[in-house]
Amino acid sequence: MGSFVEFNDSLVISIDQGFPVEVFDINRHQTKPVTLADVGERIFTFYDKANARIYQLDPVRVYLYQYLQNRDGEGRWLAWGQILIQSQTIAKNTAAIHQGADNISDPHQWVTSGTYRMLKVFDPDYQRIFTRHETPAGMSYFDDQ
Repeated sequence: MGSFVEFNDSLVISIDQGFPVEVFDINRHQTKPVTLADVGERIFTFYDKANARIYQLDPVRVYLYQYLQNRDGEGRWLAWGQILIQSQTIAKNTAAIHQGADNISDPHQWVTSGTYRMLKVFDPDYQRIFTRHETPAGMSYFDDQ
C-alpha cells in the first residue's frame, strides 16, 4: 500500500489556478516594476494544483512562478519572487477516476490549494536572469524572446 506526496520549493500556477495577474503583469512590470511595498501583507490564494503537494512552510521561502503558454501553446515559467506559504489543503478531486491498483493512492485524484504572501518581488532584470537560470530546460518564459 502507498500514497504519493510531492514536496515542492516552487509554486508554479496559471491564471486559472489563481495567479494574481491583476498585480503581476510582465508588460507593466517592465515599465513600472511591482515592489514588495505594493503588495504589503496581502494574502494570495492558489487552488486546484494537480496532485498532493506539500510546500515548504513559513519561514522557509518558496519560489513563485507564473505558468504561461507561448505563441505555440507550449508551457513556460516566469519567476516573480519568493513567497511564504500561509496555508495548504490537499483535497480529493472527485471528478478524477482512480487509475492503478486499488491499494495505491492515485496522485491524479488529488489537488492542492492554499494561501501565501510575498517575501520578495524580483525586479525586471533579476527576474529575467533568475527565470533563465532556475527553470527546467526549455521552460523559461524568456527562451522565446
